[in-house]
Amino acid sequence: MSTRRSHVVFALVSLTACGGGDGPTDPPPGNGGAPTIASVTVSPANVTISLGATQVFAAAIRDSNGSNVTSATVAWSSADDAVATVSSNGLATGVGEGTVAITATASGVSGSQNLTVEVFQCSTRETVQMDVGGSETYEATDCLLLPAGVAGDRYRVAVIRPTASETASNLATLTLTATAIGSSSSALAPPSAPANAPAQVLPKIDGTIFVENYERRQQMQAVHIRQRLREQEMGFSQETLLLSRPMLAPGLRADPPATRNINNTLTCSGAKMPYTLVAFNDDLAIYREDASDALDLPSATIMLDYYSSYVRDMLAEYWGDIPDVDGNGRILVATADELPENSVAWVFSGDLQNATACPNGNQAEITFFQSAFFNQMANDTPNWAALGTVAHEAKHIIGYFNRAAGGQGDDPTWLDEGAATLSDEMAARTAWAATGGPAVNATITGADIANAVAANDFRIPKEVWGITDRISGIIIQLTAHPNSFTTNPTGSGSHNFYQGSWHLQRFLGDAYGNASGGEAGAFFKSFLASSATPGTGGLTALTGQTFEKLFLELVTAMSLDGTGATEPFRRFTTYDLVSATDIYAGPPILAPPGNYPWPVTTTSDESESAGFVTATYEGVMGPAGIRIHDFLSSGAGDGLQLVFDLVPPAKVVVTRLR
Repeated sequence: MSTRRSHVVFALVSLTACGGGDGPTDPPPGNGGAPTIASVTVSPANVTISLGATQVFAAAIRDSNGSNVTSATVAWSSADDAVATVSSNGLATGVGEGTVAITATASGVSGSQNLTVEVFQCSTRETVQMDVGGSETYEATDCLLLPAGVAGDRYRVAVIRPTASETASNLATLTLTATAIGSSSSALAPPSAPANAPAQVLPKIDGTIFVENYERRQQMQAVHIRQRLREQEMGFSQETLLLSRPMLAPGLRADPPATRNINNTLTCSGAKMPYTLVAFNDDLAIYREDASDALDLPSATIMLDYYSSYVRDMLAEYWGDIPDVDGNGRILVATADELPENSVAWVFSGDLQNATACPNGNQAEITFFQSAFFNQMANDTPNWAALGTVAHEAKHIIGYFNRAAGGQGDDPTWLDEGAATLSDEMAARTAWAATGGPAVNATITGADIANAVAANDFRIPKEVWGITDRISGIIIQLTAHPNSFTTNPTGSGSHNFYQGSWHLQRFLGDAYGNASGGEAGAFFKSFLASSATPGTGGLTALTGQTFEKLFLELVTAMSLDGTGATEPFRRFTTYDLVSATDIYAGPPILAPPGNYPWPVTTTSDESESAGFVTATYEGVMGPAGIRIHDFLSSGAGDGLQLVFDLVPPAKVVVTRLR
């Protein structure tokens, strides 16, 4: 890691000048009344500008009497367009190092001034030196030089803010100034897509279902965040938590009551409404609100089977035992036509508290679903999101209970929701493995997903939905909102950190849980144990690494994923993300340019790499934000100088891709 620092100041000179003299005069007689031009004087004289800066030149045109001529047409030219160009109105732009004459010509009479274009160089600059597949971390105060090397050398530069925060106002603006040193060079064409890309077997998938589901989740998540904050303000404690009772063995559990009164307002004061039992097994009891007949039995049957077959045991392995505060051995699933604030699914932590703490709570493990959302499982073209959601909400029940039972504060919302989203994915992995797919902890590729979808007449199988949904979500997250993994970066209510947090925790499970033959389940269960430290402190206790170090490792893994890098680094083991995300790209279902992790570099031709040319890139960054830029060398000149302007804390991860 580099610790070299320098203070860098850019001087972009933009001067204006006007012609002098005594003002316009009448043209002298003769020559049909047209003035006779005697001199052209260009100003200002002997200007020096930085590469990429501009300078306005002016031409003073006089006749033989020394009077100004205002009616003449002036043509501007540069003696060397490789050093500076000039527009028809005298605006010169520095494009290469050197000195060049800028000339104004009128009626065959010319005048010139020299313009010097200098490459600003840092007082101290560190040359990036690494083999292909190498990675190095630098301070954002460093001035870096990517060496030109040979044509095709490609570097990935990830600027990050390695902090965790839920404060939406904690934003900063990144300015990355890239300067070609020695010579300017145009961008090379990016490498062509691999032959037989997995996307080619999925020409019939309609990507709108992923976008629509993502948008619906965004709405639900915004509501959820607000409610979670209200719950934390209630101050539920260990003393008011209902004691967990031993779960009854299957076959010994009494049938759930045919009717019961349930408070679905997600508060401790709302009225209880009559509910009717629709279906049950040893693990779930599904009720519908009497005021609504919307809940259908086929969807209820699908959820009962999915939960008991794939979710129950996964939860115990990854997160721990589900509490049994009401002694019936089941989670209650209650549906209604409408939930507060138009949410589609919910767990209220007050329902695990006694009547003293939450007077009108349900004193039970219970999750709520909007009927319309629930019933989509039995549609002709089913949306399986509710199946993943039951795994998501059940993880919340375990988490809320364990944190309260241990007298711990809640995990930060971004971390809690990311883990629940991981539970959604793990349910899908368990279901897929049980029905002939890859093993639970196997490396899933794009071909695995594409073949499963193609075999199902190009419909997403319910066993694969939680995986395709997670991957589509991270595509949207990283392309639309790269500026924070932990918080709402804009403060707008679009709480997109669910997917970013899932991505981070998927990496931690792979890098620390599955590494060296370990188990991701043991890793997450240890994190959620009632005696464990919550939040990022708990992650540090489990890994021995600070959050900053963990985030740096994530970015390195993202940068080198799919490159075949041989240098040891912590990496994703449960996904080949380059190929897994490629199924959405060609034909475009979701359309980020290039490959995972989708550089945010903007170029005119939307290529995946910018050339070693002078340019400025800007972006907004929040806590745990990341902006990635790929640069491709043409082999000309000395290299590309990079200077970063970003409010600390900030780091720069540079990897050499080829």
